Amino acid sequence: QPAARPSSMTVTLFCRECKNSPLTLAAAVAVCLTGITMSEALGTADAVALPAPAPPARSGLVVSAPLDIQAEETDRAETTEAYLPPMHPQLRGAQKLMSLDPAAAMEAFGIRSGQGAMGVMRHNFSRTGPAAFNEEAVCVGSEQIGQALKESAAAVLKGLPKWPTNSRPGPERGRPTKTDHVQPGGSVSMAYLIQVSFADKLRLVARVFHNLYSPQDVFLYLVDEQMLDPELVRSVLPNPLPRNVHIQAAPHAGYFYWPRVQIVLDGLAGLLKFKWDFFVHLSESDYPVHSSRWLRSNLASRRDWSRLYIEPKCTARGGRSKWYWWSQGEPVASCGSRHEPLPVRGMTFPEEEMEAKGFKFAHSSEWMILTREVAEYATHPGLADYRRLMSMHAAVDEIFWATMVINVPNFSQGISQQQWFMHWTKGTSGHSPDVLTDSSLPRIMKNREKYLFLRKVDEVASNKLLNQIDEFNKNDELSKTNDRDDTSTHEWKWRNAVPCGSVPSGSSSQPAPWPPPPASKALPSPAPPAESPLLS
Repeated sequence: QPAARPSSMTVTLFCRECKNSPLTLAAAVAVCLTGITMSEALGTADAVALPAPAPPARSGLVVSAPLDIQAEETDRAETTEAYLPPMHPQLRGAQKLMSLDPAAAMEAFGIRSGQGAMGVMRHNFSRTGPAAFNEEAVCVGSEQIGQALKESAAAVLKGLPKWPTNSRPGPERGRPTKTDHVQPGGSVSMAYLIQVSFADKLRLVARVFHNLYSPQDVFLYLVDEQMLDPELVRSVLPNPLPRNVHIQAAPHAGYFYWPRVQIVLDGLAGLLKFKWDFFVHLSESDYPVHSSRWLRSNLASRRDWSRLYIEPKCTARGGRSKWYWWSQGEPVASCGSRHEPLPVRGMTFPEEEMEAKGFKFAHSSEWMILTREVAEYATHPGLADYRRLMSMHAAVDEIFWATMVINVPNFSQGISQQQWFMHWTKGTSGHSPDVLTDSSLPRIMKNREKYLFLRKVDEVASNKLLNQIDEFNKNDELSKTNDRDDTSTHEWKWRNAVPCGSVPSGSSSQPAPWPPPPASKALPSPAPPAESPLLS
């Protein structure tokens, strides 16, 4: 965790020799860089010549086998002993490594990471790729936030850009979309945007790629440049990399605040250069519930439907959401990833004023599937005032998309509540759900058609569950029994969302399926706090 340096370090390698066994840091580095056996790394075999410390372009690890480094806190500081053969001169100095400083060991052997859990200084990785990151596309300082709120709210209340009468064309009237090649009921193509930050998720990233890859789709991996070297992502994907797969360094941005949404929008704008029908936003901890053939067939059956689980703040039936973030009224100043977003005390986001004038609010998970038309609408220049307004709301990463959709004038596409399967243990709190195990399988299978992906999963802790899911998908592929069109069953009547001013007081609905962070804890800092121009 960035806030507290770990007092011990456990290193696990996933490779042919290691069999998921834990090694000390220096021994793991030796195995990674040299391809020597575990016994040699631990000093029980003859000496092996050590090559140059920089890792080769293609390591001896299997395709789905990156280095997995996990920091674990203990009650006391410990010294990690690396019992290496004395014939390894370059590793001799690392026979005793303080686990309080793993960054030094990683730097010594040419393993690159970014500032984050490992506390390593940022590397300037190339951002070459489809996405053009505009970190200050929306920039509001604390001195200007009062005026910015007033102006943006007034502009948004005049109405968002109208949705075209024909749902197939994009927001720019008269311009044909790149989806005219799709015939009703025919095949569709997807654009996958996968955000990656941690080395210990790379084995899962490779496994998901293997399950989803098709040459008719496009894949964009946005790699947090302060957390991970994009070359490590490249190392677990096919070599040479298919032309429809792109790996790109991206600015760092944490949960809750606008810079995170801006990165997704920038990635989405880059993907719009290609031909596809659906945008799929995944994290490094997501896993498909169905085969890629089933997913493609399901999306094609409702070409004009996005898959977005939406919970309105208020509904026509008198429901009122108890989601934690609706109670957090302080606006947020932000300006890209170089400065820490700053809640502004003593001010209030004009939520109630906007609701009184007919504007509706809702939230949803940021992990979703959108039609190309909705994706084009979200990046349209006419939505600039909305983007600026939403940038000043906390938890905007889970508010932006749902609130946009339910306020689009003349919106004529459908919304399916097919969603990601997630679970929180009762009584726990936090932004992220539990890591799933095979104990969740009965609940998944009970309503399997409703779920598109699982979140969160881990290659080790969730391995039994993932193997079972893969087996079900394999059987479905053979029997073709999993092609049922159940999309209409999960249609969401999004027009039931209403401004909260029209809801009787005292009404309430169940809390959202993801809990708030503990009220006693400060929000995490999404970016290094540099000299910020946001302060008054």
